[in-house]
Amino acid sequence: MAQNLSPQPTQTANGSAYAVVVSSCDTYRDVWPYFFYFFFKHAAGLPQPVHLVSNFTRYEDDRVRSVLTGPDLHWGSNLARVLSQIETKWVLYLQEDYFLRESVDTERMVRSLSDLQRLGGRFLSVRHHLNHGPRVVGTDFRVIPRLAFFGDLQAAFWQRDLLLKVVCPHPNPWRAEDAIRALADTDGGGGFYCLAEEAAPVFSYVEAVKGKFWKPDGLAHLKQHGLTPDFTVRPYPRAGQQWWAKGLRSLHKRRMEWRDRLRGQWCKWISTPVVKPLSSQGS
Repeated sequence: MAQNLSPQPTQTANGSAYAVVVSSCDTYRDVWPYFFYFFFKHAAGLPQPVHLVSNFTRYEDDRVRSVLTGPDLHWGSNLARVLSQIETKWVLYLQEDYFLRESVDTERMVRSLSDLQRLGGRFLSVRHHLNHGPRVVGTDFRVIPRLAFFGDLQAAFWQRDLLLKVVCPHPNPWRAEDAIRALADTDGGGGFYCLAEEAAPVFSYVEAVKGKFWKPDGLAHLKQHGLTPDFTVRPYPRAGQQWWAKGLRSLHKRRMEWRDRLRGQWCKWISTPVVKPLSSQGS
């Protein structure tokens, strides 16, 4: 059965209906120039400044607000600290390895959020498309059925307070995703929506990093745009179940962890480092 919109008005704060939040930490600072290269190339019309979660490092761009959280206690506490400083009721949640593929229709983003607000909704995935669940008349949405409920931290509009409640106690995104599913079980999953399968994409991107390493799709996307990352900073070790392949990945991870720990101590006591945009960064 289709669901109809109620006539509730759209509300905004500080001239924008939502804030863009990029979840990250200093461990992924080498990824930032590529994220923002694609973001400002394809989504420069989204609200600015973009709020970047960081520990000690600033990103040198007036369009980006680096929110320094200090020592990297865990993912949830870092993100919660940033969310608590945001005044808008709504946030668009992103992660630093979501490299946009194509231009974002900013008017459609605003319209989608307006529809979500009028529905009294709390969550809208702008990444996932469902072929089941009730269609919402006059929108591109489907209701996420309780029994088929999924929740993850892909690109999505969130009520800020709900996202804060979900992430605050959890050390990583996977634990938070379990909490999202548990929330759906306790309150029926009301207010959670996805785009319908037949709807055109709203926010299309490549996930570029997994388990600290570059993914093939991410590297292919960079190569397509004439970009080559520094593999000494973030490697691309061979995948596989062989003992030597697992051992090599483990050695890379340990090296990266020790490097980041030493760098964190240096930044804590000596200086605030800065990451610069790519020389070909969009404007």
